[in-house]
Amino acid sequence: MNAITVSVRHMTIPIERPFVEACQRFESRLGKLDYSEFQRHLNLKEPEAARAFIRKVEGPLGLMVFGVIDHGSLLSLAEKETEARQYVVGNPLIALQMTSHDIRAGLYAPLRVFIGEVGKSQSVIEYDLPSTLFGQFRNEKVNEVARQLDEKLAAAVDYVIA
Repeated sequence: MNAITVSVRHMTIPIERPFVEACQRFESRLGKLDYSEFQRHLNLKEPEAARAFIRKVEGPLGLMVFGVIDHGSLLSLAEKETEARQYVVGNPLIALQMTSHDIRAGLYAPLRVFIGEVGKSQSVIEYDLPSTLFGQFRNEKVNEVARQLDEKLAAAVDYVIA
C-alpha cells in the first residue's frame, strides 16, 4: 500500500442568481451525453464515428453532462428543503488525452461540479480545480490537459455569473 497526501484547491463561487437559473445557465454551456448511445458507438469499434458522435454532443466549451444527482431531493428524506445538484461533467476525448498518458487520471475524469441554493436569489457553484486533482500524477501531458479543464470550468462559471 502506498499513501500520499494531495493538496486540492477547492473553488466556491457565490452566484447572484436563483438556483434554477444558475443551473440552466450552467447546463447551456454543456452538451449532454447519452452514455448508452456513446457505448454503442464504442462497441462498433469505429473510432472516427465515436469521435464524431462526441463532437456532435459536446457543448460550446467542449464539455458535456454525463449525469446529474439531485441532492435536494435526497434531503427531502431528512425533511429539509433545499435545491442542490451534483453534475458529472467532462468529455471522453479529453479524458482519453489524459488516460492515454496515465490511466490513473480516470479516477477524476469525468469531474464533479456542485450547484446549491443559498437563498431565493442566490446560489453557489463548487468544484475541485482539475489541475490540482490531476497534478498528483506528476505527468506534464496530463497536467497540460488539466489546465485546459481549469479554463473550461472557469468559462462555464463566468457565463453563469454574467
